[in-house]
Amino acid sequence: MSPADPEAGSLQSSAPPLASAGKSASAGARASRRSSSASPSSDSATGPAVSACATPACTPPGGSPFYRAFLSPLCDQICLRLVPPSVSPDAISFLALCCAALATFFCWQADRRSFTAAVKTEAETKALATDAAFGNSLTLSPVVTFLNFCGIDAQPDTPFWAVAGLLWMLYSVLDNVDGKQARRLRQCTAGGDFLDHSSDSIVTSLSGLVVMWALLLQPASAPQRSASSRLFSISSSPSVALNDRTHTISLGSLDCLAFILITQLPFFIATWAHPIVGRTILSSSLEGCHWFSVDEVNFIVIPSVLFVRALTPTFWSTTLVSLLPHCPPFVNSVVTVLSAAIGFVFQLASEEVTLGVLVVFASCMLSFFESTRLLLQLVKYEHLPRLLPGVVLFAGSLTFKPPILLQLGVFSLLCLELIAARLKLHVRTQLYMWWPVTLYYFFLFTLHGGSSADPAPGLPASLARVLGKNYNYHSAAFMTLVLLGICLLSYKHIINRRNGTCRAQRKTE
Repeated sequence: MSPADPEAGSLQSSAPPLASAGKSASAGARASRRSSSASPSSDSATGPAVSACATPACTPPGGSPFYRAFLSPLCDQICLRLVPPSVSPDAISFLALCCAALATFFCWQADRRSFTAAVKTEAETKALATDAAFGNSLTLSPVVTFLNFCGIDAQPDTPFWAVAGLLWMLYSVLDNVDGKQARRLRQCTAGGDFLDHSSDSIVTSLSGLVVMWALLLQPASAPQRSASSRLFSISSSPSVALNDRTHTISLGSLDCLAFILITQLPFFIATWAHPIVGRTILSSSLEGCHWFSVDEVNFIVIPSVLFVRALTPTFWSTTLVSLLPHCPPFVNSVVTVLSAAIGFVFQLASEEVTLGVLVVFASCMLSFFESTRLLLQLVKYEHLPRLLPGVVLFAGSLTFKPPILLQLGVFSLLCLELIAARLKLHVRTQLYMWWPVTLYYFFLFTLHGGSSADPAPGLPASLARVLGKNYNYHSAAFMTLVLLGICLLSYKHIINRRNGTCRAQRKTE
């Protein structure tokens, strides 16, 4: 890889502004520190030569106190002692993305096991009540058995949540190490910047999925209710998610809005604002990272949510009203009003407002106010063409509420186009940002109202049968993710080659 083009403006810049959507949300808003992180300076492999990235735009940022005191030194040591010079920064970025995806997979498995265990326990209770024999009730894994032996109240899903938390911490570390390695090897390239930021657009949606799976637990005292949205459905049939009883709380018609607020909106505004402020957005302040940024979200907040779910499965499902006997008298009225207010917003009874719902509500409010503040500070008429595609995309998500995989793929495609435009891949027109939105609305209109689309009239019978059987939300999401992978790799190659060509021309002149 070749050194980054100094004229790329905000290409390798690193500093502030947008805060994550709150405690759970802006995991994906973590922008690359390819050229901005404090790099290992004592590496003998690179010698005392000045890095090719040592430009004003590549000056390491101060970062938050946590980043300066702990995370950056930790990543320095990992880069120096554990990562050989033969490992490219792009490989580390890809490994970080794999860690986040694997953590999401473990959370999905944990959620399924939790639901299966609840169903089996309910069936066993009914069977014992009627003196009926109940075969194999619930087989505990050796890990769960060992944890129970050690005095930990472990459930069948406990190891999955714990492993997911460790994987997310590893993602946070690798997301910093790739920048350290790039500076160490003097390989701060435009393509590497593009790959890292585009990967973050995927992780930001995964973070919201992970957190909402962990937090939105149905309180044991509340009656089971049907989910009112297929947003987090893994089933190919929307009707399955609409009709099945669930152990999670449904936020009604606002679940999609909550998901967008705590994940996708902060990252989209960060990507949109990057060329305006000329640097990467890492916190809610335009003046720089003060005490809290996405590093704390990725390394502390999200893993803590998962670890608490693993070690204390009922913690996030604790209702606020159940805490009233343990609160001082002057706090009771505050808790009661807060439960009623949150329940009114999310269409829940006050007895159903849990600690998990409280965290989601606080994250949504923080994201809304911080995002609005940044928009009011930065938006101008000339910036609207890059902002409108995101507005139209979010409007489609809120109107149709498609499953999360389709939202994730199209949102990442849109962010990919925004990042490519910032890196001067599209210099003649901004219409490139509209093709993901157009594709999204095509899927939404053709698939709305069922799990698959009705074949168009006039098609051959065999083709109509194939489309009617295979064209559904799953296939649409799969096609979108394939397009995302193709665009990611091809754009990275084109950006690197174009920057290398421009640099060679300048040297010749």
